[in-house]
Amino acid sequence: MTQIINHAQQLFLNALVTDMSIKNNKIVVIFANELFKHYKIVVLGNNSYLAEVTNGQNYYGSLNGNVFTPSKSVVHGHPYRVEVRHASGTYKIREMITE
Repeated sequence: MTQIINHAQQLFLNALVTDMSIKNNKIVVIFANELFKHYKIVVLGNNSYLAEVTNGQNYYGSLNGNVFTPSKSVVHGHPYRVEVRHASGTYKIREMITE
């Protein structure tokens, strides 16, 4: 039963982010709607913390509507990912390797 609940939670949280891309040498995360304001969403680069949006407040980046851009420039060849950190666990939402 716990596995089913975790899977459902993962599917729900996956829908918070509609896109993750690179623009002007920065990671750009686009949220689907305002629901992201109820979560802690963290961006990591090469497994290290870059920035976050927690309950709608951005840290180490800029938030323009539903678009979040961490301040640090990307390092080509490094992996980047978006996670939701929730009381029930950490959920990997998106992942990419810069080229």
